[in-house]
Amino acid sequence: MAVGREAATFLDALTPAERQDLVVRAHRHLYRAEDVLCREGGLAGEVVVILSGWTRVWVREGAEQRIIAFRGAGELVGERAALLIRDRSATVTADTDVQALRIDAGDFGAFLNANPRVRGVLEQQVYRRQIERHDFRDVQGNCSILITDITRFSAPARTDADREYVLGAMYDLMSEAFTASGLDFGRLYTEDRGDGALVVVPPATPTDQVVDPMLAHLAAALRRHNRRAAEATRLQLRAALHVGPVQRGPKGVSGISIITTRRMVDAPAVKRRVAETGADLAFVTSDFVFDSVIKPAPGLVDPGRYSRVRVRLKEASLSAWLMLEGGGSRLRAV
Repeated sequence: MAVGREAATFLDALTPAERQDLVVRAHRHLYRAEDVLCREGGLAGEVVVILSGWTRVWVREGAEQRIIAFRGAGELVGERAALLIRDRSATVTADTDVQALRIDAGDFGAFLNANPRVRGVLEQQVYRRQIERHDFRDVQGNCSILITDITRFSAPARTDADREYVLGAMYDLMSEAFTASGLDFGRLYTEDRGDGALVVVPPATPTDQVVDPMLAHLAAALRRHNRRAAEATRLQLRAALHVGPVQRGPKGVSGISIITTRRMVDAPAVKRRVAETGADLAFVTSDFVFDSVIKPAPGLVDPGRYSRVRVRLKEASLSAWLMLEGGGSRLRAV
């Protein structure tokens, strides 16, 4: 993935009250160009928020330095300290003079406890930065492609805080479900799609591992979440799985197979069934995945619960298979 800075900074994501509370707990510091803010392998005892200037984040690979990202105004450095992880995962060096806020890890933990919404902001940032650290050379060729979409993500009943919470919950539940299938979600190629995610699993991982027992665990996690959730934070998820060629480029991945998977998750027939049933999870697969993975009925998979649906493409339509799990959502699907 291309090296760059984050689209939305940590400070941008804070409310004025949260930002003021953060400033009160911190002290200002000036780093000169080439000063080291933190060193790979060193103890993680504080968190730094950049107010102005630029830093570069890099790791050592043999005798070489590999730049992971650049961090600028509003961005957080040293977030591992906030998660009680005691070692630094990379070195951060000031590219220019940098004005920053420095916060002791304990004080930052107290800030998170006093402002619980910010913990979700931090967790999403940590997740995105885990993705930055991998170059995903194995993400090309015939890959398993999973696309998720949160139903009614932009519903008027949801506030921006609700949407942020629901998106964070989706990633948490997906990570939990992938772990149950023996897959490290943090090491898979993932793109945030605003109201869902694109996950590309390399060819070396069998597609059936993406289905079983991942799917059963995801459905159970969604039921558990929705039993406790308020109306605006309930999570109805549509997910589509396909297998096909994927190409890597400097800005991400592409290919007709990704487009087809997107069409599957957005199919009117799938949305209609979610609206009719209030399902927690709508899982749709291509014919190929159904015939090669679902029909043999491994583990917790029941092919009898799948029904055929049509997916319209621009030039044609294709056959797909839909399975619904759970129900009772009070947010009406569209």
